[in-house]
Amino acid sequence: MKNIFLGILGMIILYSSCSPDSKALEVKDVVGDWQLKEAFRDGKKTGTLKDVYFNFKQGNAVHTNFNAEMEELETTYELKDGQLTIAGSHPLKINAERTLENELVLKTGIANAKFKLVMEPAKEEIPEKESEDMEVTTGK
Repeated sequence: MKNIFLGILGMIILYSSCSPDSKALEVKDVVGDWQLKEAFRDGKKTGTLKDVYFNFKQGNAVHTNFNAEMEELETTYELKDGQLTIAGSHPLKINAERTLENELVLKTGIANAKFKLVMEPAKEEIPEKESEDMEVTTGK
């Protein structure tokens, strides 16, 4: 009887640990305009990244100002197994996850610093960069 009880208890624990919010991140989960809600550098809250934004588009284009040069950039991204790779002269690998609060949490490292960006849907549409001075980088 004790073995049956332990078996049932084990199955309940295993089932409850598989929550619906642990599903793999898909492109549809990141597409859209995102603005910074809060940022952390090496575990400490920072205000130096206050204007960071991402505009992930269908078809793997991204418009952002978060890169090693902290300049506006129009490039491509790839999402695979919860990792975003943003192409550029210094490709950026970012671990990404969505929260139940409709936030996009991005974790990466740049120049020996660890960053955690908590992004929220942008309140205003992010303006497109003019095509004549647009820097499109493929990282190849």
